Amino acid sequence: MAIKNTLYLKSVDIKINLIRFFYRERSLINKKKKFSIVETISNLYHQHQKKPFQKKYLNPNQIKYRSGLSPPRLYGAKVGGEWDQDKVPKYCAYNPTRPIEKFIPVNEIRDYIEDGESEGLLSYFKEHIESDDSRPWGYTSIDDFEDRLKDIEKLYNSIKENGYLTQKEIMDREDLEVSNNEPVPPELNEVTVDIGRDGKLLYAGFGAHRLSIAKILDIEEIPVIVAARHKEA
Repeated sequence: MAIKNTLYLKSVDIKINLIRFFYRERSLINKKKKFSIVETISNLYHQHQKKPFQKKYLNPNQIKYRSGLSPPRLYGAKVGGEWDQDKVPKYCAYNPTRPIEKFIPVNEIRDYIEDGESEGLLSYFKEHIESDDSRPWGYTSIDDFEDRLKDIEKLYNSIKENGYLTQKEIMDREDLEVSNNEPVPPELNEVTVDIGRDGKLLYAGFGAHRLSIAKILDIEEIPVIVAARHKEA
């Protein structure tokens, strides 16, 4: 029985790695086409969610942990395996039982806004500047940190004064000076979550600062996109 269970878990791991490979290699395809491909697969394949890019409105305080499955974000996929449990498989980049505050700058932004303390944000910025896998908001040097602080303060004030808008709504507003900071259409540049087997919302990327500020301001609902769901959810 133990051998059978081990073989089953290995087969699940192989399937997940194949799915992840497919989603990662979509980067070689034109952006608009690759999202059309995923949407077509989702509408035809019974193991995918239909309308994989549809926004849902959820309380940001429900997002308490980081997904072990993403990146890449597996839009529409129903995925088995242990990626939402405390026994994290090797393919997981993150531990889904660690609090979200370990991955997004909720406390760091709060310290800066309320007390003017920027050391935490400096460490967060430096970590992303030095990472080969990161896209640090258009900046390339630690010398740009003061400009990044101005961005964060501007974002905080905008959400506080205008409410939490979708990225599409922001891009359509002539009175807001913004740019799309992710290599995806603005419609997809929303906070993204995976859903574990018990219905738990697991942060899967995009909008780390927006999500942090929404939590600080106790905003009741924000738009999110659900990427993957556990097969047992």
